[in-house]
Amino acid sequence: MAEFDYAGQLMNRPQKPPEANEDFDYASAFISGQKATSGQQAGTGQFPELGPRPISDPSRAASIGTAFVGGIPTDKQAAIKYFAQKRGIPVTRYTIVDGDIAYQADDGKYYKEVVGPASTAAYYAPDVAEMIPDILAGVVSAPLMTAGPLGIATGSTVTGGTAALSNLARQSLGGLIGGQEINPYEVAASGVLSGVAELAPAVRKGFVERRTARDIAQMNVPLVNSLRAKAGRLDIPLTVPELTQLASLMSVQKVITNVPDSQVKMQKFYKEREKKVQSAVNDYLDTISKVQESSEAGLIGSEALQARRQQLIDERKAATEPLYTSAFAASVPVDTAPVINQIDNLLKTYSPNSKPAAYLKRIKSLFEREVPALDEAGNEITKKGIENRLPILQNNKFELDSMFKEETFTSMDNKIQSDLTGIKNTLLQQMGKDNPDYLAANAEFERLSGPLNEFDKSITGSSLLRIPKDNLKNFSGRIFENPSAATVKYAKEQIIKGGGQEAWDAVVRAYLDDVWIKARRPSKTQQGDKFDTGNTWQNILLGDEKTKKAMRVALGVDQYKALTDLAEVLQAAGSVRKLGSDTAFNQLVTEELMRNPPVTSITTGVARVIGGIKLDQPAKVLSDWAIRRDASANAEQIANIITSPDGMARLKELRQMSPTSARYWAGLSQLLADYGMFETRD
Repeated sequence: MAEFDYAGQLMNRPQKPPEANEDFDYASAFISGQKATSGQQAGTGQFPELGPRPISDPSRAASIGTAFVGGIPTDKQAAIKYFAQKRGIPVTRYTIVDGDIAYQADDGKYYKEVVGPASTAAYYAPDVAEMIPDILAGVVSAPLMTAGPLGIATGSTVTGGTAALSNLARQSLGGLIGGQEINPYEVAASGVLSGVAELAPAVRKGFVERRTARDIAQMNVPLVNSLRAKAGRLDIPLTVPELTQLASLMSVQKVITNVPDSQVKMQKFYKEREKKVQSAVNDYLDTISKVQESSEAGLIGSEALQARRQQLIDERKAATEPLYTSAFAASVPVDTAPVINQIDNLLKTYSPNSKPAAYLKRIKSLFEREVPALDEAGNEITKKGIENRLPILQNNKFELDSMFKEETFTSMDNKIQSDLTGIKNTLLQQMGKDNPDYLAANAEFERLSGPLNEFDKSITGSSLLRIPKDNLKNFSGRIFENPSAATVKYAKEQIIKGGGQEAWDAVVRAYLDDVWIKARRPSKTQQGDKFDTGNTWQNILLGDEKTKKAMRVALGVDQYKALTDLAEVLQAAGSVRKLGSDTAFNQLVTEELMRNPPVTSITTGVARVIGGIKLDQPAKVLSDWAIRRDASANAEQIANIITSPDGMARLKELRQMSPTSARYWAGLSQLLADYGMFETRD
């Protein structure tokens, strides 16, 4: 064997090529062609450039057809033998540098055999051809990988066997082309690796479902079904996250509402739903009352209360009038001298022109009467006397009651008021002193005055009946302003007794309408359309236990049940924030959506794999495009699913792998497995 200068070849010095017919140690030549990857050059701080530096010259490279045939053998030494035969030079003039086959020309320089896009594609075409059978087998058998242990075993065996046969066939062709010997270990490795790679759909299926199951387990199925039925009756569409109230899905909806690729879809959905919400609320209000004007409802309520107050007066009068008639008929004269004396004594304590003195004189005049008498000549005359007749004194008492309600009287000092009202107390004592039937009538009158006194002291008399007619639009608001159940109950009873159920329903409708108007009113800082007005409305009505109790009292059993059903749907519709808040959260989740979106097509999947092989290469652009496309398609796909009328049925798409997805993952895993095999061979 002729001597070969290995050191000269490593340092890229020209040498005389050995003769083509001489024997050559292929293993030594292969080793000599490897580039050093370590070993810092002493004193320089740099790593030396070892081995030849082949030149990329298309005119010196193999043709497209030659490159294609040379790429068939899986052993590069067999490929070198084929290229050497085509050039008519010995194999000793070939070397391998960074996986590229290079030959030494007559000028002593090294040139790459495969140069240019076309030749490179032709050279690697056999690799692609070898991938096709096992990828197709993996894709076809992928649905078996989600069908249990037997399916997994069958799919893995079929795919692995196909890969092994494909590799064996290629090695056989390599033997014909370049004398490549069959490597059983490579055949076995191809089969095993492809069989293991076929497990990808099953592994991903388990991972996805385990990850989602933790969230799904929190779903209350009966409540979800109940809410879905209520929303259907009301014709208010709810998204899957809103129906299930699952935190993971609600977070997704929150983000895709603000992601440009799905924002239009979601806003369109919210706008259309808002119209249906308004329609549902208006329909509910119409079931309560047909009266739509608040001022009209206030007038109806006010007139009902006035009628009710008069009812109480009439009821008291009807019950006590017979008692007084009987007491007056059996009465005896009343000694009113103590009353007159009390008035005279008080007059001595006040200035004659003072307000108290004027009241005292008015009171005293009530007890003066003209009585018949005879003069000295026996003629009939009248003279002033003191009133002692019980019926007249009863009317005087009523006069005193009216007098003590006058604004002039109530503006005087409390002591003066006490002195003057003391006169009435003395009168009552004297009137009942010798008239027991009168005292019994008074007791019954006092008892029957209780309801009227309560009416006057409660919200009905102290507030509602004092509202001016031009402000009756606020009538219902007075009742439900910071309401207590007791206050609402009393007002309801009095209005119904005075004006019927229709009057009360009109008042309640007016209040619910006023709240609805406030809920829909745009805020000063609002931008764009206002969503979730229904949730705002129901939250005002039922947001705390106090108002909830008040509304339960205000509405009947059926009306309250209808309100709570509507409120449940409206609350669900507003459970996910729509726009303008939680910016930091949205940004984080959006970044995560862009960072690692699920693959949405085989095209983007392959692009991301190719681009991910060497991220510092131009293929990274392809990978970035695929990621953006998948994120966009994913957001749009999720928006379509969660807003779909059959969204609950399609919820399975979010947690179960479809056959299409299984095929994708099988194909992708086979692609990665094959790529790994080729890198190992290089």
